[in-house]
Amino acid sequence: MGKKLTFEEVRSLFFYSKNYFLFFLGWAISLFGSSLTRIALPILILERTGSGFAMGMTFALETIPSALLGPLLGALSDRYNRKIMIITSDVLRALILIAVLLTGNLYIIFTLIFLMGILKALYVPVRSAIIPELVSKENFPKIVVLQGTTQRIINIAGPSLAAAIIGFTNPTFALQLDIITYLAAALLSYFVYIPIHKISKENGIVADMKEGFVYLFNHSMIRKLNFFWVILNFGFGGLTVLLLLYLEEINMDNATYGLLMTVLTIGMLLGTMAASKVKDNQKEKIIDLLPLTFGVCYSFLLFDVGTLVLFIIVLILGLNFGLYNVMASIIFGLNIPNEIRGRVYANATAFTTLAFSSSTILAGAMKAYFTVSTIFFVIGIVVAVCSLVVMILHHKKSPQHEVKKAMN
Repeated sequence: MGKKLTFEEVRSLFFYSKNYFLFFLGWAISLFGSSLTRIALPILILERTGSGFAMGMTFALETIPSALLGPLLGALSDRYNRKIMIITSDVLRALILIAVLLTGNLYIIFTLIFLMGILKALYVPVRSAIIPELVSKENFPKIVVLQGTTQRIINIAGPSLAAAIIGFTNPTFALQLDIITYLAAALLSYFVYIPIHKISKENGIVADMKEGFVYLFNHSMIRKLNFFWVILNFGFGGLTVLLLLYLEEINMDNATYGLLMTVLTIGMLLGTMAASKVKDNQKEKIIDLLPLTFGVCYSFLLFDVGTLVLFIIVLILGLNFGLYNVMASIIFGLNIPNEIRGRVYANATAFTTLAFSSSTILAGAMKAYFTVSTIFFVIGIVVAVCSLVVMILHHKKSPQHEVKKAMN
């Protein structure tokens, strides 16, 4: 991981692993389609209903299943054939989008969006559990960097392209494109050889869920990383809301918010790419310091910073978040046993989703009582203090050789 990921390495990864290339291509196509839907679906709802509340519900209904049903779906992902589940998930999401386009009933649409959320909550841990089985341990860190870089690029380009498509056509056409991407991803996954993992159904589903939680909290390094992930997502969720509220408070237009979100994503992209340059003897310190520095930078927004400084801070926060995500993902993928990987990923995702969602709600509610700059400071201090506490508690319990073993 201390080596930069070059074009030749990317090409060799694909050349020597046609299996992974097909899987990667299907995921990238599906992700691109989802980035179109993320913009087009709320606009379609707004056009049909004229309700801002209804538009906001589309975001909530898609994320709620991950928080509420994630542990259950993760346990299921370890009990059945993962290839079948990932193909089924893509095909069903395509059919759901077709149903959304065919119906005009708002309640049916909300139900369909909730079902989409359930399928997404199933797809993410299944996909995460499959990847380490398709590549060698030596190549896995490079794969994480490659996927993270691809995801950031799509997150930058997708919404922009969606806006252009909707501008020249309509939201329906963007959703139709996403239907095609889901079906294309399912077709590509069909040709991927995915090793069948050891499946045990001796225990009940509740016992499987419990096993995922137990591993997540009993493994010192994994537990620390998950706590840090929850803390970072708590800060990140509030950031997306507070930036918009801050711009309104200082009378800046919404175009600036779009630029800030782009800069945030670019920062995450740079952080993802920087992960490949981290030296082995620096990994432990950097992982420990990233959440702490995230909170400190966050709290700087208490002060009346100029536009340029605001953009720089947002860029640093994005870089920090992207770098941590890659480094933590590598450790998760290399150290969690394959037979329980799905449920551990799902449990971790449930906690981070709850942290992200609660932060967005809290940030909006606090606006009625405090200035935005004060809320920035409070959340930033909470993130910094919680990170420091986790660091201190786990420093005593995690010997340095255990951390190095987990990362290498």
